Amino acid sequence: GFKGEKGVQAVAIDHLIDKNIPATAANLREGIVCVEATDGYRASFSLSELVNRSDFKEPLVMSGGDEKGRQGFSLFCTGDMFADRAIKSVNRITLVKRAEELKGDLIVFHAGSLSMPFKAIADTFMMLNPKVKILAESSGSLDAARKVTELKRDCDIVASADYTVIDKLLIPEYGVENVKFATNEMALVFNEKSKYSKEIDTLNWLSVISKRDVSIGRSDPDSDPCGYRTLLTLELAKRYYENKKDLPEIIEKILTESKRNIRPKEVDLLALLDAGAVDYIFLYKSVAIQHDLKYLELPAKINLGNPLCNDYYSGAEVKVRGSKPGETITIKGEAMVYGITQIKNAPNKTVAEAFMKFVLDENGGRKILKRMGQEPVGRPD
Repeated sequence: GFKGEKGVQAVAIDHLIDKNIPATAANLREGIVCVEATDGYRASFSLSELVNRSDFKEPLVMSGGDEKGRQGFSLFCTGDMFADRAIKSVNRITLVKRAEELKGDLIVFHAGSLSMPFKAIADTFMMLNPKVKILAESSGSLDAARKVTELKRDCDIVASADYTVIDKLLIPEYGVENVKFATNEMALVFNEKSKYSKEIDTLNWLSVISKRDVSIGRSDPDSDPCGYRTLLTLELAKRYYENKKDLPEIIEKILTESKRNIRPKEVDLLALLDAGAVDYIFLYKSVAIQHDLKYLELPAKINLGNPLCNDYYSGAEVKVRGSKPGETITIKGEAMVYGITQIKNAPNKTVAEAFMKFVLDENGGRKILKRMGQEPVGRPD
């Protein structure tokens, strides 16, 4: 039966939550408030029944009281007939508001070797967020960073084939955080039209590509990590095959002969190979897999793909152009790790943050990268 009314001093809950979850039309339709007690008991409310009541009986929040169990905060639902949603000892109030709809353009500068994976990632992201348009631009990683630092172009995300490019050129002035997200390794790539393609192996590859009738392609070390990684690979080959007396001359010949077939980024070399203008190109293994090309796996101490060999890799170094004309950067040998960063003054920060999370998601970008020949690294979100 009726046991009378109890008077309490309390505050209407709508005064406490209004700043965090405003009573907009969308939030009133979809907002949820969950109130939890220290013993785990919880009650859920729609935002509308808390702040948009026609009977003006908003739930009340009281602090303290002389009743047992009310030493902390308590919730009173004065408009409810039953006491199921009256909670003693409130531990936490969780507010769930309507998710902000992602929309607008997202500008992404990325390494050439990420062209196919990032197209797949972008297509999937846009399918999930139909009001977003991703404007992706491929280039060498160094050039991608310089578009931000030198050309001052608008950009939301930069993804580099070498995480150290982001550290050296973008952090801390331009980039928010450098996140390592994928790996790769160097390979010697060719096709069925390449001279001596049926004879080449891990023992004779240097002799084959240094033959007079063989042409080689490589990317520009001042624009593209694949370019300076090619130089590091050949430098490491000198150490690895140190018993071969004429090796320095062979490698110098390879570098000299390949100068006429240097391109700004590694994927530009694919057209040369397809046209038969070159027989072999130094390229990432993932790109060969993505384009269904033949490739020769190089020894682990040469291919820059094994983190356990970093001490050995660090014995080789090259110099490339820095962020400003006249400056140089020294690149030491290191296992390949790709990096991605959100630009601090990103024009579309909300979508940039969501895209970063998607790239690092175990069922999103990481899954796509693995399918396309690149092992993901770093934190899964």
